[in-house]
Amino acid sequence: MFKKKNDKKGFSPIEVVIVLLVIAVMIAVIYKRYEIYKEKMFQTAITYDIKNINLILTLYKVKNGKYPEKLDEIYKNGYLLTEDNKSILSVIKFENGHFVVNGNVLKYDKNKGKVYIEKNK
Repeated sequence: MFKKKNDKKGFSPIEVVIVLLVIAVMIAVIYKRYEIYKEKMFQTAITYDIKNINLILTLYKVKNGKYPEKLDEIYKNGYLLTEDNKSILSVIKFENGHFVVNGNVLKYDKNKGKVYIEKNK
């Protein structure tokens, strides 16, 4: 006799909750991947900065006949600057007479002319 009219428009609360849960899971997965890639990029930047410093040490030796006594000599003499006075290093910083990355100090072996990272204890 009477026909029920289905005037209901939109989604039920359960459907909305399910969609929100799926979106939340997707965001969590994407964020985790982003953090992994961000750490990999940072480690790559450190590697290239150390390679650049080692190349500069070689350049210093070619120019001066010996490696610098202290690592800060290459900083003070402008070896780490571009023509427009910007640092060629992306993540390694010069602080208090030392090169520092993430709280770790770069150590310098002046006999070999190489730098390396010494982890904080």
